Amino acid sequence: MSNIKRPGRGETEEDLLQFQQEFLANQKKESSSQSSTCFVNVKATDSKTGDKRKSLNIIHPDEIKTEDTNVLPSKIPTFEKTKPKSRFKAGRDPLYQVPAGDNKDIINDKDNNVSAFLTQIVERDTKNMVITVPKQSGHAFPPVYHRQVDTVEVNMTKPSGERISIFAQQFVKTETTREETMEEDVTKTMDTGFKMPGIVRGSGLSVSFAEKEVKKIHQENIAKLGEMTETEILEEQKKLFESIDPKVLAFLKKDKTSTGKKEEIPMDTSSIKTSESVVKTEKQVQFTDDDIPVKREKGWMSMENIEYDKLEWIKELPDIKTEDGVGKQARFDLDGNFIVADASIPVHKGLHHHGDEPERAGYSLEELFHLARSSNIPQRALALNLLAKILIKCKEGEYAEYIKTAILPTVLNAGIIFLLRWALDDSNESIQMAAVFGVYSLICNTTDQNCLDSIYCWYQGLVQPSLICPPPDDVTSDDNDEEKPQESDDQMARRDLVQALVSRMMLIPRLKYLLVEKNLSAPTIVQILSILTRVAYHSPSTAYEIVHFPGILKYIFTKFLPSTWISLESEKQMFEARSYPLPEALKFMAAICKAGKNMTAILMSTYNLQDVLQRYIAVPASDLQLPESVAVNLQKQSYIVWKICLSYGLAGELYLNLYSVFMKNLQSSQQAVLNNKPCEHTVMISTLESVLHVAALPKISTSFNNQEEEMESDDSILDWSNISSVVDTILPCLTHHLQYIGNNYQFQKIDLEMVTCLTNFMASYFYRADSQIGYNPVDTLKHIEKLCEEVLTPFWKSLGFRHILVNISEYSNILSDVLKHEEVSSCLPSYGASCLLIHTTLPILKTFTPIGFLTAYLRLISSLCRLHKGIIKQMLPDIVDDKDVISYMRKICQHKPGALYSNYFTKYENIFQYQILKLCSLKESSNMSVMHHASLQLLTRLQHGDEYLIHDLFSYITFSPQFLSEARSSDEGLQSMADLQLTEVKKLKSATQEEIILITSQLMESARNNLLSGSIKSVYITIFSGKEAQSSKSRERYNNNTRKTESLLTGRIDETLLPHDWMFLPLVELYNMSAVSGSHYQDHMPAQNIRMVGSVLEWIFLLECERPEILRPVSVTLKLSRIMCTFLAGNNLFLEKSIRSYLAALLREYTKPVLLPQIDFTKTIPGLASFFDLYQSLLEQYSAVSFGDSVFGSYLLIPLQQCHSIDLRLLLWGEHHDALRALLVSVQELLLPIERYLEPDETDASLLQHYFTHLTSQLITPIRTPVPYLIAVHHVNRFLYFTQDSQNTSFRRNMWSWVKTIQNEKLKNHIIHYKKVNTDSEFSMDLYTDLPTNRQQTVHLYLT
Repeated sequence: MSNIKRPGRGETEEDLLQFQQEFLANQKKESSSQSSTCFVNVKATDSKTGDKRKSLNIIHPDEIKTEDTNVLPSKIPTFEKTKPKSRFKAGRDPLYQVPAGDNKDIINDKDNNVSAFLTQIVERDTKNMVITVPKQSGHAFPPVYHRQVDTVEVNMTKPSGERISIFAQQFVKTETTREETMEEDVTKTMDTGFKMPGIVRGSGLSVSFAEKEVKKIHQENIAKLGEMTETEILEEQKKLFESIDPKVLAFLKKDKTSTGKKEEIPMDTSSIKTSESVVKTEKQVQFTDDDIPVKREKGWMSMENIEYDKLEWIKELPDIKTEDGVGKQARFDLDGNFIVADASIPVHKGLHHHGDEPERAGYSLEELFHLARSSNIPQRALALNLLAKILIKCKEGEYAEYIKTAILPTVLNAGIIFLLRWALDDSNESIQMAAVFGVYSLICNTTDQNCLDSIYCWYQGLVQPSLICPPPDDVTSDDNDEEKPQESDDQMARRDLVQALVSRMMLIPRLKYLLVEKNLSAPTIVQILSILTRVAYHSPSTAYEIVHFPGILKYIFTKFLPSTWISLESEKQMFEARSYPLPEALKFMAAICKAGKNMTAILMSTYNLQDVLQRYIAVPASDLQLPESVAVNLQKQSYIVWKICLSYGLAGELYLNLYSVFMKNLQSSQQAVLNNKPCEHTVMISTLESVLHVAALPKISTSFNNQEEEMESDDSILDWSNISSVVDTILPCLTHHLQYIGNNYQFQKIDLEMVTCLTNFMASYFYRADSQIGYNPVDTLKHIEKLCEEVLTPFWKSLGFRHILVNISEYSNILSDVLKHEEVSSCLPSYGASCLLIHTTLPILKTFTPIGFLTAYLRLISSLCRLHKGIIKQMLPDIVDDKDVISYMRKICQHKPGALYSNYFTKYENIFQYQILKLCSLKESSNMSVMHHASLQLLTRLQHGDEYLIHDLFSYITFSPQFLSEARSSDEGLQSMADLQLTEVKKLKSATQEEIILITSQLMESARNNLLSGSIKSVYITIFSGKEAQSSKSRERYNNNTRKTESLLTGRIDETLLPHDWMFLPLVELYNMSAVSGSHYQDHMPAQNIRMVGSVLEWIFLLECERPEILRPVSVTLKLSRIMCTFLAGNNLFLEKSIRSYLAALLREYTKPVLLPQIDFTKTIPGLASFFDLYQSLLEQYSAVSFGDSVFGSYLLIPLQQCHSIDLRLLLWGEHHDALRALLVSVQELLLPIERYLEPDETDASLLQHYFTHLTSQLITPIRTPVPYLIAVHHVNRFLYFTQDSQNTSFRRNMWSWVKTIQNEKLKNHIIHYKKVNTDSEFSMDLYTDLPTNRQQTVHLYLT
């Protein structure tokens, strides 16, 4: 180390780097000879104990990182208390350790900015520094310093007579000396005009000239301030304060102040352009005893110093100011109710506080977020509970009419989830319970759950979508996952809140800890179970995580689903929820069971779910020794869980075990129905329908090898004979119920839940009857005829049922015009039961709603028609031609999509319409066009899980010729003739100069023939065959095939299966396929693909002519973009005669004058990054394979209109000008008015230069390319004579000079003498014989 040279002042950066390398190399040599690799002194490893030294990394100055407070720990903290480490042991640990690796690499990697500072290090000026020699003393030690107490001339006593301590006396003396020194400095400053700073003395700059250097810097600062404005000075002052450590800044301010009098110092401030507002001093407000709200009395302790600012809060509140009209912060009371801005609330209510608006009562969200971080436990708990109440009320829409900004997305963006997550880890139980309440109110929706429980008896009532959010937009199928940045906790929470809670914030372990280790109240336990239920509904994967998390299900089954418990008489006695059965625990089990068949099997085999259900169902609700409401709800949830298990073919043995109980309940239900009394066993009858489906499946004889198949063996226990006897009890109940409704419903409405269950049971019974052993068709047909004649037909014509049909629109979600509130967030989807304003229920879920019953009734009719073809003519004409049914369907067709168009519960109205259409496919209606229109609208409303309905509609309804009316009305016929007269005057020619005939009637006839042959239907069914797996799963659920049903959770919510432009999708798919396959595929396209394109274009043309309302929601821009994909899908595809005719016909449809203003290529097009890229590909394709085809050219000309972006015109005339040579469309063939390409006049210099260049180069000529030639001549002529434009004067002069040099006299004559466009003239333009005077002057100005 001693041989290393010390860096000198004149060394360069390379020398310094070399010194560093030599230093580290020498250090490495020395360290190799030592046993320790640490730079700190630590004890050697103890061989007895075997303890090893901990390895800590060096923290490099360039790598210092701050803790990110937004990133939360991914692991849950341990719940066991750890013993704190002693200071002695902590002191033994090494502070850092030398990292392994080459020192040279370390320098190269880490030394980024050190060398930049090393060159600025210089030595201090010490040549004139005074060096004092220590005084010699004869004593061995320095003398002791004594305070001179006796020399302090101050008053040594307090006003009360007590003596002052020695320390206080010395302090007073120090202050006195300091004041005298300051006075001397002031005097010196008055003489010299410059005051030396009290802190910066300049000794570091120069010992000899310290004062001179400081004064020089001071003068430079004064000059700099003189050049700055007041705003710049304040801004720089703010930056300076922010850059200084707060403690240092406080010290500087403290040193600046003084307690004595300050004399004015004369200074030259003429050069400083600042006002009095630059340096603001706090006004010293003088208070008197009269200003004190509370008068002091003698004897009050600790009242010597009066804090006037705190006593200000005792004064009376100021008046509420509402006259300014500016929106105030929303405030809420302690129950979460909104407080209006001018509300006068007494102070004793406890809602006033020391906030920004002390005169207003209540708490704002900002104040609640602040209180939620308080160290005061009651304050924090109050804030968290109040936030939870506000979230519950905002989801119900209670604040919609008071608050402009939605609360839910606001608090989510503010990070409320992290606030609640931190509170979950608090050690205080009140905070933990408040945090649970907050999480519950944030992610759970009680209204949704209650509405789901209310439709359990409807057809497909237990099937529901998962609440998972869509994945990030940047997620692709590439394998470069390592290069993609991982999604942060905050990003995931903003995309999918529940997924972030489960995967990043470890919600499940935290809830399990609270549930097991903490003594929580009963409401908090219920909230935890509801949170777990919502997590299970998120997706099957989250439900799987709950099932396989250790101990949580076992604890729930043990504590909240026990077999024995102490008797309770009222809910108030359930202070402790443990050891009592909770309906919420069964709701949680229902959510787990819906997630998948395998998880249901785990609950049955591992946790004996079947025994638990048997315990709660075996006895009447009154004998469960629970409060009545809890017992009834517990038994209802037990039946629902059992019904879910039966949907997979599991737990069938439970029916045999409790057969006597069911028969007894059926008999009591029959007596209640016959006596017109409410029935208590509705849910049981609905569950028996699921038992029927299990018993109806054909038995399989095979050996079961695994556990899952053993669970499936339950379906062999039940057979048809076990359930068929139930029909003898249910059918009389249904008959009596229908007769009672038909006779009395018009006078008094009744709940239709019971009759819905009975009807669904009979519909399923007849649907399964013909596949059973011992089926007697003769007896069954007689039985069906009797049922129809005596019950079903009279009921359809009864006054009570007519009253139901007349008022069906009141219960329609689709026809509803209600308004939704905005308390929704994309990261927290819901089923939408509470999406309307306060106290408003979804129309389909209103009391006495008939949708579920009507669906069940139509299912029953459909099942009977399937068995007995004779009743099709007997019953269906009354149904499909019913005036109320047709009126309802016509309203559906005419109504625009509303707020509830994509609501989840609209699904059940879609199923009801599907049942009507299915009957229409069996018997034609007198209004088939209305039904067909309704079926096309239904396709765009179907959601995930309805894939089977789409396949069924495609197969029997959508492409059925009987649904497309061949005979058009007289008005429509006249309109068609008018269209023919207006549009068929213009004829297009193909690349072979063959005329393309555009006669609508011929094209329609050809399309109908293909529709009749089934070719169009097969194309669309084949295209959507990619969803065959989803369609198969959906079919098994709709047909109640319990053996093949795997899950009752479907895809994402709020996402329809088909877009509005679904009829164009085969063209897009073919274009994508050809883009991937390459040019060989485009040159040799298979014949079936050519037929597919023709069929798609025929179907689109049919819809445009017969069902224009269906395609009206699709923009004209989107239609044109989809049709243009045809030209890119194959090189010769557009030359096919059948395809070319329909391309030309659709071009005529989309270029009608009324539609042209609607074309906007700047709008976002689904599936396209931009239209600019599509148009560029189209130009390249046209240049390569068009052969001058007029249809292709006509599509190419649409974006070139003057109303569209100039970038599209520049793309053709500039980058892809080769396509102009093949643009052979004549003005007579042009379907668009030529004026749309000429007006307004072009002003862009670059585009005008392209026009002129291509004219002079004869790339475009009036004979070969008439349309581009006319466009270019027109705009160049208008620009040359438009002398009012002063911006392009020089360019205009240059262009005139170019005109002068044109050798082609014909072109020169056209440019100079062009007058206007005229399609009847030669080259479609009129020319001036003699130029007007003003134009002659312009020509003379530039050409002479």
